Amino acid sequence: MVLEELRVLVVEIDLSVSASLADTVSGMGLSLVGTVRSGEEAVEMAINTQPHLILMDIQLAGDMDGIDAAREIQFRHACAVIFLSEVEHEPTLRRLNSIKYKFYLPKPITPFQLRQIIPQVVSLLGQPMLDQQLFGMPDPLGDSIFITHKSQQERIRLDEIRYLKAEHNHCKVYVNRESPPYFLASQPMGGVLDDIKTKRGGANFLRIHKSYAINLQHLSRCNGNQVVLGEDTLVVGKTYREAVFSVINPA
Repeated sequence: MVLEELRVLVVEIDLSVSASLADTVSGMGLSLVGTVRSGEEAVEMAINTQPHLILMDIQLAGDMDGIDAAREIQFRHACAVIFLSEVEHEPTLRRLNSIKYKFYLPKPITPFQLRQIIPQVVSLLGQPMLDQQLFGMPDPLGDSIFITHKSQQERIRLDEIRYLKAEHNHCKVYVNRESPPYFLASQPMGGVLDDIKTKRGGANFLRIHKSYAINLQHLSRCNGNQVVLGEDTLVVGKTYREAVFSVINPA
């Protein structure tokens, strides 16, 4: 891949910083596919434009931060991410370990720094079999998760899971079983969803609300700002609607 072929998406909450990054990208002769301010917008834009590289702020507008957005994007599309942030909170930085093909530049950054690091990204994207490296090889339990339910480890196949519901610091995992209809996981919904996303079939799971994530395999229909899964109707959160319906009803 040559530099001029690189498609770049800028995801930055600060409009002045976003404009500066966009100018630098265009000034380098790269293809700027768009600038957005929220994680939800980033997911939608990445699905539509298929960027090779994302310049990603960590603190964003909306409910999804830059790390969550990058993870969601990489489960749908192989790309590299340069995180640009003032955040030095260790637990936050540890979450970057879940992102493939990443770089990190602490703010404030300069055009010179971008010019130095982007050729490394081009070299990375030139590696063969990028998609296979990004998504990984199958493993024997790659279609299942294990959750702690009533002090026991329960194996649940992803195709059994209909949706997740946040329940304070726990998560209800609703399944296609008569008894029990759900398992109460002893970890927050975000942790369960992160685990699911590493598995085969994890890309079928979509967060639709701060309290809900659904398995698209069990989606029956959409009804206004609601989704129907069998006998259950769930509301799509306002900040998630545009991104959710762009996936469910692509143009």
